[in-house]
Amino acid sequence: MCDIEEIPSGQDLEREILMRETVKMLLNILDHRFPKHKKAIELYYGLNDGQYMTLEEVGIIMDLSKERIRIMISSGFRHIRNRIRTYEIDFDSLFIPPRPKPGGI
Repeated sequence: MCDIEEIPSGQDLEREILMRETVKMLLNILDHRFPKHKKAIELYYGLNDGQYMTLEEVGIIMDLSKERIRIMISSGFRHIRNRIRTYEIDFDSLFIPPRPKPGGI
């Protein structure tokens, strides 16, 4: 049985879906030149299966250190921002939510 508080309102659900789709669309910028950066971001933020991972977990999957994964994620977002600026899209108007804390707290 789930609590009523756990069920997102229609507006919240719609906003979350929109945010996830926006992030996926932005990640397509990395497809050809930076596929490893894209994979690190997808795993860390749980974009494919909804399961967030730690830097260490992503590092194990990709056979890289957690520091290298952190750099790849940061670099991936920098590449996206630079590409958006090139096309004069207002990146600041796009909302990328912070990751929830482990355990849903």
